Amino acid sequence: MEEKRFANYTIDLLQRTKLGAFVEEVRTTYVVEKRLSQIADTSSLYTLTVKDFKCINPNPSALRLIESDLKELQKTTRLWVNGRGHITGLLNLAEIRAMWDSYQYELKQKHKANKDIKDIISAIRALLGDKQEFLRNFTESDLAVLLFPPAISGLPKETELCEVKTYSGFFEDIPLLLELKNKVETTAEKSHLKRFGTLLDDENYQMEIVRYFRGLTDMYNLSALPTVSYIETFDFDKEQWLTHAGQVFRVEVANLFDFQQLARVKPLEN
Repeated sequence: MEEKRFANYTIDLLQRTKLGAFVEEVRTTYVVEKRLSQIADTSSLYTLTVKDFKCINPNPSALRLIESDLKELQKTTRLWVNGRGHITGLLNLAEIRAMWDSYQYELKQKHKANKDIKDIISAIRALLGDKQEFLRNFTESDLAVLLFPPAISGLPKETELCEVKTYSGFFEDIPLLLELKNKVETTAEKSHLKRFGTLLDDENYQMEIVRYFRGLTDMYNLSALPTVSYIETFDFDKEQWLTHAGQVFRVEVANLFDFQQLARVKPLEN
C-alpha cells in the first residue's frame, strides 16, 4: 500500500474571554491541508496550507480585525519536524516576508484610524526579521498545537512530566506556563494520546501572576491563583496520521478573569 502523503482537516475553535465587564466570543473555522513533502534522515518536511478561514466575532476589537487581515500572510507554511514530532525549522519565511512587504501599505491605510497601527506594523516587521522568534510564535499557535502533536514513540511513560508548554503574553508580559503529562494507549491499528496541563509549580512564577492581577484591580490583598484546566486529545491511525484532535482549555480567576477555548479537528475526504 502506498504511504499516505497528505490529509485535509477542518478545525473549529470557540474562544470566550471575560475580563471584568469586557466579554468577547470568537468562533473560527479553518480548512487546512497537511502534506508530507519530504523525508530526510532525522526530520520530515511538511507543507501546511490554509485553504479556507472564517471568523465570527460580533464585536471585534481593532486588534482582532488586524489579526484577521494578516491570516493571508501565513496561508502556506513549510516546516521541518523532527522524529519526536517537534517543529524545528521554517523554510519559507522569506516568501512570507515578501508578501508582508507588498501588503503593509494596504494594511496601514485600511487601519489608519487605529492610533497604534504604526507600532503594530513595527512589531510585525521585527517578528518577520527574527526567524527564531517567528518560529516560536508559530509553534504556540492553535494550528501548530492541534496539527503537530508529539510523536507517541518519543513520549515519556504515563504520569511523567512531558514538557512545559508556553503561551507567551497570556497575561500581557507574563506567559502562561503549563506542565504537561501524557496518557498513551496504542493498538496495532490506532493510537490515542491525552495530555493534561496544570499551572507551573513554581512559587516565584505564580507570585508574578498574583501581582499582575493585583495591579490590574488595585486589590493588593488579592492572593488567588488562576484555576487552570487543560486537556489535549489526539487519535492516530496506524500510519500516525491524525483522525481526530481536541482541546479543552480554561484559565479562571473567580469573578475577575475567565478564558475558555474549545477546539475540534476532523479529517475531510481527500
